[in-house]
Amino acid sequence: MTAATRQASTSSPSAASLGSKMAESTPRKRLGVNVFTAPGKPVVGERPRPFGEPLGWDPTTSTLIYGEYDAVLVDTLTTVAEAEALADWVELHHRNLTTIYVTHGHFDHFFGLSVLLRRFPGARAIATPKSVEVMHEQLETGL
Repeated sequence: MTAATRQASTSSPSAASLGSKMAESTPRKRLGVNVFTAPGKPVVGERPRPFGEPLGWDPTTSTLIYGEYDAVLVDTLTTVAEAEALADWVELHHRNLTTIYVTHGHFDHFFGLSVLLRRFPGARAIATPKSVEVMHEQLETGL
């Protein structure tokens, strides 16, 4: 190694240090997440046991994942009233809703879809093929 090469290698910043300096100076875009919770719902009918809590549906949630400008909504809740409240809540985030992802085919995850798509016509609904199959089964059998 010559003296000139030795000096260049000791005075030059390494790729690792350049990378860390670039990361420090470049602002990172972070994702945010917020969860909307719809309350539980009572179920009318005979209790399977004479003790314990009355029959009911557990609270359900929908999750908004968002960046600086756009957002993705995960699940759409069950009733029209819940979906309308959810749509109002999504609007409060001031993001462009691009996608609604239905996690699986149970009705409490997709019944509110039409309300959300009407409110956000630029959004597209997505789900796995198996989820869509279960959605069709739920609609055909009336749950």
